[in-house]
Amino acid sequence: MNESFKIFGWMTTDLKLSSNELLVYAIIFRDTVEGNGSFDKGSGYIANLLNLSRPYVFTILKKLTERGYIERIAKSEKTSAVTFKAKTYQQITNKETTNE
Repeated sequence: MNESFKIFGWMTTDLKLSSNELLVYAIIFRDTVEGNGSFDKGSGYIANLLNLSRPYVFTILKKLTERGYIERIAKSEKTSAVTFKAKTYQQITNKETTNE
């Protein structure tokens, strides 16, 4: 299981997140971009990985959703687990990247 994730420069400079918000976003971004297209491991996974309480993780997920950095795409009726998808730099900033 891959527990590592990257924090890109634009995440720190453009998103203006707290340190824990940045870490949560980076984890969801990793699974969205490098994984199966979304994050479906649940808040408990994030809480354990970052040593945070689940209620605090819920607060962070709500803030990231309200800011438009992640979107809630599904909720399991059986487990009440929520699936999230991180938005890319281009989607958040409406900027195109260049190779300059």
